[in-house]
Amino acid sequence: MLPDCKDYTTLWSLAKLLRLFFDLKDLRTIFENAGGYTFLKNRLNKEIDFCLENPNMNEGVEYYIKINYTLNFKQIFFLKYILQLFLTIINLNPCDEIKNKLDNSILNTLNKILLNINTFGFTLVSVGLNIVTALLYKEPGFFEILKKAGTISIVLDSFQNIAGSYSFLWLASTEVVSAICSNKDGLQDFISKNILHYLFEPLKNVELAKDLIGGPHRDYIRVLEEMYNDHLELQKSLEDEFLKILNDFDRGEYEQNIFMEDKNGNYFDNEFKNWNVKELPDSLASVYDYTNVGIVNKMIIMTLQDCNWNRVIQNLNIEFVVKSIFKEGIPFSFLYSETFMETLYVFRVDVKKLLNREKVLKVFLEIINN
Repeated sequence: MLPDCKDYTTLWSLAKLLRLFFDLKDLRTIFENAGGYTFLKNRLNKEIDFCLENPNMNEGVEYYIKINYTLNFKQIFFLKYILQLFLTIINLNPCDEIKNKLDNSILNTLNKILLNINTFGFTLVSVGLNIVTALLYKEPGFFEILKKAGTISIVLDSFQNIAGSYSFLWLASTEVVSAICSNKDGLQDFISKNILHYLFEPLKNVELAKDLIGGPHRDYIRVLEEMYNDHLELQKSLEDEFLKILNDFDRGEYEQNIFMEDKNGNYFDNEFKNWNVKELPDSLASVYDYTNVGIVNKMIIMTLQDCNWNRVIQNLNIEFVVKSIFKEGIPFSFLYSETFMETLYVFRVDVKKLLNREKVLKVFLEIINN
């Protein structure tokens, strides 16, 4: 049925069903003996080439949400499940079998996906990156295979473009970079490309930070910690980049809105464009966490909470950091926000043993008096 079918809804359903079969070794053996792997490889290669030859199949179609691909969304789903089948093959089979199944044609197809993010979209590119990561962690020998195929260079040369500003794609990009650095030659390639500063983009980009906060940020911070702890060659550069953001990056001003408060305790009434003293309900307590400045501050503080590297803490411009948070226009409900709790935790528990307590106290007293 699969070879002759042209309906992508049916195709993606079949591909999804195959994934369930792969969990059972006997069914995988039957699939392999029937030439299933060869068929999947040929079908994937054919579909990707067809997409590149006909990149505007979505032209004229109206969507109610912003899309990041030019293909038919049904085709996107079909390709996604096919790629995930190859990811499953990598995870379930020994290295020798993988090398037999994933030949140069598959790696070339993978490269085409990574090089054409505007056509294939974030979902397919992220699955492609996950395949590269899985291969690199499966066995050290796969690094040379991927480098020879040009995949390593594509990932590093296109990191900024591939990473984008969506959490799942960003995480896939940072995971694959971390995997590349686990190889000695890969680490040198990463250093030579001078792209380390892009790893801290979530601490500057409010849209990316907004997408990461609430769950995926833990994976992002874990990757930073792993790269710092596993690679002595990167530690100073990671510290420098983090310090640059902590000590110099301007988070911006608080937006004028109904939750904004002046130094006299009045709040801004957006409807009448003036300041009032009327009380607001407690249900608005967490609004600080949803302002642009609050989102960036929260992302920075949560990263500092786990990545409290000694040299960073010792060279922290505590006055700049604190005043970036406690400044005019801060929403009245900041004391009830998650960001406040994170900030309190950092200064009370994580880094107080390294900070100059007298200096910290002086900064806070100055802010209170003003």
